[in-house]
Amino acid sequence: MGLGIIYALAGGIVWGFVPPLVKRGLVHSDVDAAVTVQQLAMVVFLLAVWVVGYGAGGLPVPLPAVVTFVILGAIGAFFGRVFLLRAIDQIGASRAQSIKNASPLLTAVIGVTFLGESATLGTFGGVIVIVAGILLITHTKGSEAEPAAPLAGLGNAALSFVFYSLGPILKRLGVLQGGDPIVGAVITQVTGLMFIGLLGKTVRIRIVWRGVPLPGAVCFAASGVVHAIGTILTFLAVVHAPAVIVGPIWNIQPLVTFALAHFTLKGIEIVRVQDGVGAALIVGGVFLLAWV
Repeated sequence: MGLGIIYALAGGIVWGFVPPLVKRGLVHSDVDAAVTVQQLAMVVFLLAVWVVGYGAGGLPVPLPAVVTFVILGAIGAFFGRVFLLRAIDQIGASRAQSIKNASPLLTAVIGVTFLGESATLGTFGGVIVIVAGILLITHTKGSEAEPAAPLAGLGNAALSFVFYSLGPILKRLGVLQGGDPIVGAVITQVTGLMFIGLLGKTVRIRIVWRGVPLPGAVCFAASGVVHAIGTILTFLAVVHAPAVIVGPIWNIQPLVTFALAHFTLKGIEIVRVQDGVGAALIVGGVFLLAWV
């Protein structure tokens, strides 16, 4: 259990570096390039870890685990990531990451509304705190210095929040079905890359093969490698602890993203104190939902 918590904490910290890298890359390029380069970098890095560092172990993978990892790749590595990167482009790294990481709110609502789970005082408290954090992040009066967040950007962040909500559960399920965590990470991200090629047009994303400015390509590739490291750490976390325990822990990433955005994205995006407070409320609400 303790090792799972350590992996989850490390994964959350590592993942917090991804949105600022993407946002900096978007200064030089666009979302199509970000999706393409980041996903390619993730697949190449994970394959290298598997083949070189891991000795190509973990095979064969039981069919149920393969199906679970493919589903995870479709909803997380494809749909979730596409909408998150769009949100980062439109409303900024800090806001987009915080809204996306409020996904346990959806899990709680589904559990109480459709699965007959009982709502405790902690559940209500967690929901209220998360909603307060989201409202704080999305609220702005709008001015020349600080324009209101576009509805499209908030909508994309909300969609990423929906698609990422099943991630911890599917990771845990795939591992329990006999899937190796490293191989699971590879299958997930290869699936994401395949979906970008096959269904990218359905979400208005095209694969970019050339013409990506070097500064943008470097940032996107770095974000892919960092994201892949976080993916490995979170898969290892669910090997050693239940998803309901470690999922909220790796949701600390909005706090890391806010701190990095504040210091590294000056002149690129407006980072407000209320965004940091909102991120803290969301993280606190997630922990309330999980552990009270």
